[in-house]
Amino acid sequence: MEQRDLSMVTSNSARVLVLYAGGTIGMRWAPPPPHFGGYAPAPGFLGRTLENMLCFHDPDNKLRWGSPYSGGASVDDAEAAADAAAAAEAWQAALAQSETDPTVMLINGTPVRQVEKRALITPPSLYGKRIRYSILEFDPLLDSSNMNMEDWAKLATAIEVNYQLYDAFVILHGTDTMAFSASALSFMLNDLGKTVILTGSQVPLAEVRNDAVDNLLSVLTIAGHYTIPEVCLFFNHKLFRGNRTSKVDAIDFNAFDSPNMRPLVTMGVNIDVNWHDVLRPTRISRFHAYKSLDPRVATLRIFPGITSTTVRSFLQPPIAGVVLETYGAGNAPNNRPDILAALREATARGVVIVNCTQCKRGLVSDVYATGKALISVGVVPGSDMTPECALTKLSYLLGRRYPPERIRELMRKSLRGELTTRSGPQRFSYYRENPGIIRGLVGLLHAHRDAVAATPAGAAPPPHLPTAVGMPPKRTVANAGDLVIPAEDISTLEMLMVPSLLCASARVGDVKAFAHLLEDFGDTLVSMTDYDGRTALHIAAAEGHTDLVAYLLEHGATVHARDRWDHAPLWDAMAAGHTECAKVLIAAGAHFVQGEGVDLKSSLKTKSARTSATAVAES
Repeated sequence: MEQRDLSMVTSNSARVLVLYAGGTIGMRWAPPPPHFGGYAPAPGFLGRTLENMLCFHDPDNKLRWGSPYSGGASVDDAEAAADAAAAAEAWQAALAQSETDPTVMLINGTPVRQVEKRALITPPSLYGKRIRYSILEFDPLLDSSNMNMEDWAKLATAIEVNYQLYDAFVILHGTDTMAFSASALSFMLNDLGKTVILTGSQVPLAEVRNDAVDNLLSVLTIAGHYTIPEVCLFFNHKLFRGNRTSKVDAIDFNAFDSPNMRPLVTMGVNIDVNWHDVLRPTRISRFHAYKSLDPRVATLRIFPGITSTTVRSFLQPPIAGVVLETYGAGNAPNNRPDILAALREATARGVVIVNCTQCKRGLVSDVYATGKALISVGVVPGSDMTPECALTKLSYLLGRRYPPERIRELMRKSLRGELTTRSGPQRFSYYRENPGIIRGLVGLLHAHRDAVAATPAGAAPPPHLPTAVGMPPKRTVANAGDLVIPAEDISTLEMLMVPSLLCASARVGDVKAFAHLLEDFGDTLVSMTDYDGRTALHIAAAEGHTDLVAYLLEHGATVHARDRWDHAPLWDAMAAGHTECAKVLIAAGAHFVQGEGVDLKSSLKTKSARTSATAVAES
């Protein structure tokens, strides 16, 4: 087995909320009518089953904070806030009740009640980490074919009201509409800083042979070990960006695919994370959910012989947004002026029409005259977005009440990594890809040794550089300047050296040095951790370097990374008394978890008492 990559794993424990919306994974065989027989969701069945499986629950755990219960927020009251009047009434009722009942509170305007949920805890992983998780079931549990936009809002609300209580979120969902839900949530969850993963199964957990165990255990492992601040979809050993997925098979375990983007994570003997593809927050802003979607959207699939009457009828009010599924690279008939006229009239009325290909792989292009004809009548090219993504993105943007021209502009831009954008080549891209920073560092060391050898007698030697780790590098016969370094040695050196160099730079607080480093080698460096699980943001916060803290946050550093002592950067800033750093971190969404504020106060009291005792002794 290869050496385990600990560069992005922090803390020795994690708190995960599992939202069970329904779907095959928790179904069991239903009795005869009125249920008609067959598989159906069974309330409470999933939790009871997992509790009796040793791979999902360790009944003898000795974890320090391993309470049998975990805090959570019930969102039942939020269902009453379906319209403005009901929302106002619910808000006033919650406000009045909160004066006498401290368990009722308002979170971002949503009235919720604090409840205790049964918590399960996994055995230690290969990384020595446990995941404590609670299951929050929807009532009623839904088959995914019955999922609608209101249910997406419930999922977003459940994440929003529990956001500060958990490190990550797992959504158990039926497979039929999972790609739609993943796409919708990717837009609804704004400034997301934690991992959200949707998964399910093709065969229920209740069956002896199933894919449910592997899928659920894998997502708990990923959610508990890595911070991937995106809405993702996991199936059959692969973690995809949620808004890039489509269901491609109704009966196979390999039910989902992301044709135009490689997986973010591949699970095998090792867990391989493509960190260069992971999106990270790049602005200082707190997480919030936007739950008002516009249902006036639809999909129209072009077919040979489609009539203009069909197209005109489809585009009539109240339709405000349409995903037009066309042939090949975005082609539609350009010898049908009647159809083009219908599309032109609709866009003139403010209907936003987005062109997506019917093909699973590829993108919409304007290289053909048939594609340019659509652009000429105001149809927006959808690049390589999936139809599921384009539809939910349209609904989200229409729900934001943007004008049509602004929506057309945003449909062509990548908001959550949903479409491929071209970017300029990065400096030292060869080094970054194969194998990266270490080859450049070793190359510098080699050049330094050559310079020393060529220094004339009596001349001043060049500045000191440390010697290389381990055996001297081998040289090829053809070119003495080339270094032959085994790939496994490079990987090991990178894990050992780079995090320490980053944290040392963060301690100094040199923003310009970090800017040059990230420009050369990419923003993925900001999340690498040292041997204590500390990131550059931890160090910068502890040292009070406010400018560097802001810079790191704007380049993808996560405020939720936790070190081996289960401390986030906010703890370090507060413990060191750097209030300005703490304000910046809080503005970016940092928060204390349950009991952490009390622990900090106790730590500060102990530190203060120790300081006083030292002062007395010295006097």
